[in-house]
Formats: sequence, structure tokens, C-alpha cells
Amino acid sequence: MNKCFTRLVSSPLMERLFIVQVTLHIKVTCDF
Repeated sequence: MNKCFTRLVSSPLMERLFIVQVTLHIKVTCDF
């Protein structure tokens, strides 16, 4: 699992998507 996660994060596009997803999630959580 950790290896998989590291491989995903190492990809710039996936990293960007992940950051956007987390940011949106935090924003939505804060709004509610």
C-alpha cells in the first residue's frame, strides 16, 4: 500500500490531482 501510494505521488499529475482533491475536501468540510 505504501509503495503504491509513493508511486502515485511520484507522478506530478497524480500529485496535483491529490492536492486539489484534499484542498476541496477540506474546503467542503470547513463550509459544513
